Amino acid sequence: MRRRHVWMIAASLIVSLASGPLAIAYANRVSYRSDLKWCAVVTTITEAYRVEPPSTPTGKELEQNLGTLRQDLRCPPAPPPTLPK
Repeated sequence: MRRRHVWMIAASLIVSLASGPLAIAYANRVSYRSDLKWCAVVTTITEAYRVEPPSTPTGKELEQNLGTLRQDLRCPPAPPPTLPK
């Protein structure tokens, strides 16, 4: 009986230790996909500002903030890749 309990405890411990990194990996993947969706919006706006630069102080501030956000999100320089469905 004792040996069976030791194996059950060991199995529970192994499953518990394995589930942590799997949960973190899943959360990172979901976060990355979410960031890519935001990259599409930010990239579209910043690319439009390259074609026609903003002329108002508010527009210039927005352009600067969007550029910073684009860097923070690590958006690709080209249009973002399409997401698989």
